[in-house]
Amino acid sequence: MRFHLVVLLAVATLLADSDAVITPASATTLISGFRSRPKSGVHGDGPATRFLRTDTARYDEERAITASKVIEWMLVPTSAQAKKLSLAEKFKVQKWVNKQKTSEYVFKRLGLNGGVENVLTNPKLHLYSAYIDRFNAQHPAKKANMVDMFTTTYGDAAVLKLLEKGTSPKGTEKFVSRFRIDLANSWVTSGKSAEDVFTLLKLDKTGYKIFTGPQTSKEVANPALQLYAAYLDGFNQKFPEKKMEMLAMFRKTYGDNGVAEMAELGMKVPSTSNIASILRKELLNSWRGKEDDAEHVFKALKLDHAGDDLLATPQLNTLFSYIKMTYDRKPEDVMNNVLAKHYGYDDLSRIFIHGQRRIDLLETLPMRLENAMVNRWLRKEEPPSDIFSFLLLDEGVDKLLTNPNMRMWESYTAKFNAKNANDVPVTMMQTLTKFYSYKDLSGMLEKAKNVPSTATIAKKWQSELRAQQWLDDGLSANAVFEVLKLDGGVEKLLTNPNLRVWENYRTLFNSQKPEDTTTMMQTLLKFYSYKTLSDMLEKAKDMPATAKIAAEWQLQLKAQRLGAIRIKWL
Repeated sequence: MRFHLVVLLAVATLLADSDAVITPASATTLISGFRSRPKSGVHGDGPATRFLRTDTARYDEERAITASKVIEWMLVPTSAQAKKLSLAEKFKVQKWVNKQKTSEYVFKRLGLNGGVENVLTNPKLHLYSAYIDRFNAQHPAKKANMVDMFTTTYGDAAVLKLLEKGTSPKGTEKFVSRFRIDLANSWVTSGKSAEDVFTLLKLDKTGYKIFTGPQTSKEVANPALQLYAAYLDGFNQKFPEKKMEMLAMFRKTYGDNGVAEMAELGMKVPSTSNIASILRKELLNSWRGKEDDAEHVFKALKLDHAGDDLLATPQLNTLFSYIKMTYDRKPEDVMNNVLAKHYGYDDLSRIFIHGQRRIDLLETLPMRLENAMVNRWLRKEEPPSDIFSFLLLDEGVDKLLTNPNMRMWESYTAKFNAKNANDVPVTMMQTLTKFYSYKDLSGMLEKAKNVPSTATIAKKWQSELRAQQWLDDGLSANAVFEVLKLDGGVEKLLTNPNLRVWENYRTLFNSQKPEDTTTMMQTLLKFYSYKTLSDMLEKAKDMPATAKIAAEWQLQLKAQRLGAIRIKWL
């Protein structure tokens, strides 16, 4: 109770120095649960002979305050304050307000004019904040802005620099946040245009680093960007009929391509993802409003100049997002149509295979586009020879081995054969010999054998080319067995390098001529007796180098003989 009496005495002193009005009601009830006792005569035997002065002519809303509100403010903690005020500090603040001290007076009285670098560490900064809040509460028609005296004293540039440091001492975060909001609102009130603010914040000079620059604090990656967003929010609230989008100044300064790149990069930074998402959404909606097609957006984003870096360009994501929101067809197919129209399937395939990929930016999009292109060819039953031409693999034999599109073509051919498993499979050499002569292919492969980087694959292709030529010449598996001189003796048959060549040809022959399928043992028994083969295999089982294959052949030989016996008995 004694504490409350002290407060009452303090309030009475304040009110005596002020123009505040105390109403009869407030004189009776000063604060909830605390009543003043009516003044009476001796022994309480008469009415009070003296009342607190009242003046109903001074009930102006901007000036009048009730004693109850003063006491409530002085007694009840204000959670919104960055630092709690002591009773003495509240007394001081209320006294400044009552005496209508200007913000300039209080600013200087608290030593806040001693240099902008010392502002945030000034121990009395919270008093200035409390004074502004209290003044605004009692004079809503004459509201003051906390940041005004700072910009008046030090200039916008210095205050901006202070806010951009992002190294605020602990406990001043609320002040920094308030400065940002108040500064943005002051620009709206003073009539600064979006272009003025954009330039003042140097957002016209920063480029894509607006969203990817070093983060200055846990909450804010780019204070200037946050300030511009706050300015737009304030402007749009005050002038809803003149609503401005974030996109306007960014597009004017950087163009659609620059905006898209910034937005895509910014969406990967947690502290700027919200603003970046808004910016991209506005960009997409602007194209949609003009009914721009995918090809127009492709060029607006300068993706026609990306080349080998196409799959590392953030704007590719923007195009894909636009296609998803405006087309009914599968977006990967629509995008591939646009890309192929500009780059052609040959360049597009090469980019898919050897182009740089930014998985961190585009995630699985490049892989989905590549798969969509191949799957579309499969759906249309495009023969491998047509894809060979699409990829411009038919335009010269000299660099065929090193052309990255051969990998794409081989992959497609394998999928085509798998899809059409009941048909005769398409072979590589079958397609190559359709476009190039045996002579040209043989000459190219002979040269390639002498180049270390292509020697291995050249030898493989030579073997496959020779097999294709035998097939085209109508040679059976048995005939090639003789061509390779595998019929000249059984002793070294298992270690003869031509045995693998013949086996590969037999597999090829069987796939292309299923009606004339030949097993290995059928051919061997055509040239060697069962006993000769059995004896050779028994000896070969004792040799480490041939033991495994000898055991396999023994099983096949027995199965072949049993099959022949069954057929004979039938």
